[in-house]
Amino acid sequence: MKKQNILPISTLIVLLGGQTIINREIRHDFDLIEIAKEGLPKQALDSLAKQISFSNKEMADILNISERTIQRYREDQRLDKDASAKLIRLAKLYELGQETFGSLERFNGWMHSHVPALGGKRPTELLDTSLGYEIIERELIYIEHGLFS
Repeated sequence: MKKQNILPISTLIVLLGGQTIINREIRHDFDLIEIAKEGLPKQALDSLAKQISFSNKEMADILNISERTIQRYREDQRLDKDASAKLIRLAKLYELGQETFGSLERFNGWMHSHVPALGGKRPTELLDTSLGYEIIERELIYIEHGLFS
């Protein structure tokens, strides 16, 4: 059996609000699946949104829930499995983007700019589908390897 990779989790945990909010050790991707199944606390959503400069409306669109639903959550209330999994995927994308661009600020600037390789769209416009994530992740790999499409 292949050995599981231990995740570089520091950025991911920080994006989701820190160890006190996550309240669980993350050593492997399987731990992230369990966290998604248990549901992330709303504090993790608030932390990520603040750090990546997204409004509740933008987060609602990405998570496929209403903005009003986000507003009704108590701070300690847990998101459902699907919203938690999407939030983790968004945090992982921003972790990859920070590694690629060297800073969260530079990556966030790229995410909000019109990118010719993405048909002139802003990457943030693609975050409401898994295919959009795949396109952004592929573009980040191209950038990291100096291959511009």
